[in-house]
Order: sequence, then C-alpha cells, then structure tokens
Amino acid sequence: MFLFAKRSSLLGLAMVLLLVSACGTTASDVHDWGRKGQFERIRHELTVSPPTEVREAIAIELGSAKYPWAIRDLVLLSQDSSPQVRLAATEALGAYAGREVYSAILKRTADDNKKVAAAAQRILKTWGSESVYVLVEALSDANYRVRAAAAQVLGSLNDVGVAQSLMDRARQDEHSGVRREAVKALANLGATEAKPTLYFIKNTDSCPEVVLEAERALNRIGGTIFDLTMVVVPPVATSPKLDKIALSLGQSIREALVAQNLCNVRLEKPTKAMNPDTLATDAVAFARSLGAEQVLFARLDAEGTEVHVTLTRVEVDTGKLLQQERETGLTTDAEGLVDKAVNCLINRFK
Repeated sequence: MFLFAKRSSLLGLAMVLLLVSACGTTASDVHDWGRKGQFERIRHELTVSPPTEVREAIAIELGSAKYPWAIRDLVLLSQDSSPQVRLAATEALGAYAGREVYSAILKRTADDNKKVAAAAQRILKTWGSESVYVLVEALSDANYRVRAAAAQVLGSLNDVGVAQSLMDRARQDEHSGVRREAVKALANLGATEAKPTLYFIKNTDSCPEVVLEAERALNRIGGTIFDLTMVVVPPVATSPKLDKIALSLGQSIREALVAQNLCNVRLEKPTKAMNPDTLATDAVAFARSLGAEQVLFARLDAEGTEVHVTLTRVEVDTGKLLQQERETGLTTDAEGLVDKAVNCLINRFK
C-alpha cells in the first residue's frame, strides 16, 4: 500500500512538472528544439494553446525544417488571430509546395495586415508552372484581392494557356482592380489571341484605368487586332451633292482603321463605279477578286436636308453580315455626320 501510494505521488508529481513545463515553454525553447530536430515536440506544443511569441517561433521552426507533416499546422497558423504569427506562417509556407500550401498563401494576399499581404504576394511571384491550376481556380475566389493577386502572378508565368481564363476575368469581373490586373497579365504574356478582347474592353469598360491599361496592352502586343484582310470600297453617293461627303467619309474610314490597327486594310479602288442598286454584290465580288476575308462599303442617301449613311461589313466567303451602322445628319454638318458614323463603326467593330 505504501509502495503504491509512493508511486502514485511520483506519477502525480511528474504530471505536474510536465504541465508546468508545458505552460512555461518559451520561444527560446522552441528554437532550441528546432536546432535539435525535435519537430514533433514543437508540433505538440500547439495543443496546449501557447502564447503569441511561442506560436510565432513554432511557425518559424516548422518552416525552416521543411517538415512535411507540419503543413497542416502552418496552414492553421496562417489564419491565426495575431498578424505576426500569420506573417511567420506565410513565410514558412513559402518553403513548401502543393495545393493546400498554394491555397493558404493565396488567401493571405487579402490579409488585413499589409505586411502579411505583401509577403504572400512576394511568395506567389516565386512559384513555377506547377501552381497554375490553383491560380486559375483562384481567379474565381470570392475575395477580389485574391482574384487580383492570382491574375498578377499568372501574367508572370509565361504560360499562354491561361490567356482564356484571364480574358474571361478581364471582361466579366465586377471589380475594376481585378479587370485591370487581368489586362496587364495578358499584356505580360504577349497573348495575341487576346487582342479582340482587349479592343472590346478599351471601347466598353466603365473604368478609365482599365481602358488605359487595355490601350497599353494592345500597344505592347502589337500587330493588327483582328487577323484578317479587309477591302474598303469607296462610299457610294446616290446624288451628286453627296459626293463631297462621300469622299470625306471614305478618307476618315481608312484613317481610322489604320490608326486603330484593327486589321490589314486594302485600299484598291474598283476598276468601275459601284452601282447603288447592286452595291453589296459588287463589293463582295471585288473583295473576293483581291483575296480579302471581309469587305466594308458605305452608301449615302439624301432626304431633303438630311443625309443617311449606312456602313456595312460583310464576310466575303459566306456573305454573312458582320456589322451594319446607320447614322443620320444634316448636309450643313457633314463633318459631324462623318465623325459619328466612323466612331460608331470603330467602337462596335468586333
């Protein structure tokens, strides 16, 4: 009985000492365990709700160790209530790889603490192609900061396979900051297939910063926006008093297409005047003889002091109508009418 009591007392004392030891663990203790490779002991310390300084030390040591069983612990620490612990855990996760790691770091790009968010964004830029699938998924994250960070990193990975995902985000995202980052990413990738999308954004986005970024992207990528050759037929005027307006309209259309670099433009003049009654047929036949994919022609009609301008763009091989714009103005304001018609054509060109 005495022996049993003695053993019970010793066991109780050992437990008390163990509890005291656990409660009294310091950051220095954790670093010492890390130097000795006692990583399971470090992980166990998390089960006793250690103070902030100890949690920070645990994150640092588990990151230095590159101990694979510590990933789940670091992910949890990256969501800690203390920003200094989240920062240490985020930095530590940067030493690992895998879906769970990438997703945890991406979440921290939206951290309320600027240092944590900056660290996460810096780490993202070091990732390679193996993280692409997670970044593409992150383009649909509920937090706009995560979406923006994912777009930014995708633009630096030299993988044009992600261009479609970035184009979708550039056109559809509800947050202008995300749209802007997606546009910049497309420019960084040199994604030539994105040029029609960038052109659409340039002419339709409600945010001036996004519009400006789309213009810059188009200039960086270079070349024509649409990979086609189009013939522009001189405008046909149905009365002599419209000839001057027709000439001005023809010159303005050509200048606008060249300035916008929308496509390769053929400026050859037809060998015979186009008949207003057979204008569409004649224009398509003329463009086909030149090997062009599309043809653009215009017709001007007068009705009293009003002038009606109809601009038509047709696919040569199929005869499919691609675009038709109609504007009305006064003969006394020919310049305004021409500007309106050309701007409408260019802005709705797609």
